[in-house]
Amino acid sequence: MREFTHHAAGRSAAQVLAREKRGTRFDPDVVGVFLTLAQCPDFWYALEHEHAEAAILAMKPFTSAEGTREAQVDQVCEGIADLVDVKTRQTWNHSRGVAEVALAIGQVLGLGPVEQTKLRRAALVHDVGKVAIPYGILVKTNNLSPSEQEIVRLHPYYTERLLERVVPLRELAKDAGAHHEWVNGQGY
Repeated sequence: MREFTHHAAGRSAAQVLAREKRGTRFDPDVVGVFLTLAQCPDFWYALEHEHAEAAILAMKPFTSAEGTREAQVDQVCEGIADLVDVKTRQTWNHSRGVAEVALAIGQVLGLGPVEQTKLRRAALVHDVGKVAIPYGILVKTNNLSPSEQEIVRLHPYYTERLLERVVPLRELAKDAGAHHEWVNGQGY
């Protein structure tokens, strides 16, 4: 990895390339995340560290020959969580954090292993409906207009509809889609 970094002319060259290809070869949102992370020395340390190549190779795609369907479903849920959360800086690692909290609550409530797994997976994918929300609304820093609020309020609906269409994730649809519901019925 060090050789690659040196060969590519270093950190600044990677940032220049990302800026040049933003919107053409590279997704603008992903470039934005990269440029933000590029300001953090730990990000570069991780890439330049001598064990980085082994860590990257360890993240190779999971195939059916390497494990069970259950492990694959977990990886798909984690991938969806990461994809949704990388859309904005404000949501970085949000879904994984929600999954950790949900799992801890499930354990305290005495849920069995199957229910805990389902709860964790639903928490990981709970915001997948945000893919239907325009980026400008998601990152808006001032108050949302009533119509923008309604658009945001639809993301649980989209979550449920998307998950219903994916057979291995169908059982998560209702739980994930209900993540803004309140016990007293006042949620959305």
